[in-house]
Parts: sequence; structure tokens; C-alpha cells
Amino acid sequence: MTPPRISWAFGRWLESNAGLKAVALVSAFLLWLQAVGYRDPVQERTYTGLPIRFIALEAGLKVVTGRPAAVDLVARGRASVLRATAAEDFDVRVDLSGVGPGSAAHPIRVSHPRGIEITWMSAYTADLQLEPTVEKQVPVRVAVRGAPAPEVFEALAEVSAAGFD
Repeated sequence: MTPPRISWAFGRWLESNAGLKAVALVSAFLLWLQAVGYRDPVQERTYTGLPIRFIALEAGLKVVTGRPAAVDLVARGRASVLRATAAEDFDVRVDLSGVGPGSAAHPIRVSHPRGIEITWMSAYTADLQLEPTVEKQVPVRVAVRGAPAPEVFEALAEVSAAGFD
């Protein structure tokens, strides 16, 4: 058995208008790409109250005042990426390496997940005042006046200044 032959007229039709067919094929491909993009469109999302971390702060220095303490930002990316991104995925920081005491504006840097672009931030610099820290030990005497209630037991009391800066 011989395979059926394509008629001469149909064969000529396939070979003719090759340029037009190529344009139609490319147009169909571009239309398909556009349609696929609509399933995961580019969107923007606002993240608020992201705290600023201070890194590489020299020993013996402390940030006395810092404005702002947190930033808001707008991120742009594919909807699927933004849905999977939480505020904790952003690292907002100010690098204080080599900075001494005094007041100055320092740039705010943000690390963010791949596929996201930061389009706006509520602040791009942080106004900070750095001061040297001082430690001093001072004696403390506790004076108790009167007698404790009968149900109160005497116990060894310990005081710590760990929470004081």
C-alpha cells in the first residue's frame, strides 16, 4: 500500500505565502505570551512598620535617638511572588561601620526577596544620634522602715541592673 498523496493544489498552498504564515505564527506566539502573563500579573503591595536594624555599631557607642524607627515601603512584583512574601522577608538596616559619636543622616538599605522591586519607601535616610556609653558601679543601700507583715518571709534579695541602659 502506498500512502495517500497530498493533492497538487494543497501542496502549492502550503508552499505559498510562507512569509505571511511566519508572521501569523510569531503573532500567535506573542499573543500566547501575553495571555499567560495575565494569570500572574505584576502588582504592587504595601508593607508597613518594618523595623530598622543597626548593624556594625562600634563597641562603646549607643544609638540615643533615631528617626524613623520603622519604614513603610511599596514593593512591585508578580502576584504569586507578592503573595508568598511577608514583612519578615525584608531586611531594613543602617550600616554604622566606622561611624563615631555625633548626629548624622545615614542611608537606609533594604534587602528583599528575588523578583521584587522596591518602588517607594517612607524614608531613605535615618537621622541618628550616637553617644558613647559609660559604665559605673555605684553602691546601693536598701533601707527598710518598719517591720514586715507576719506572713512575709525573709528572703535573700538580689537586685540587677540588667534592664537599665
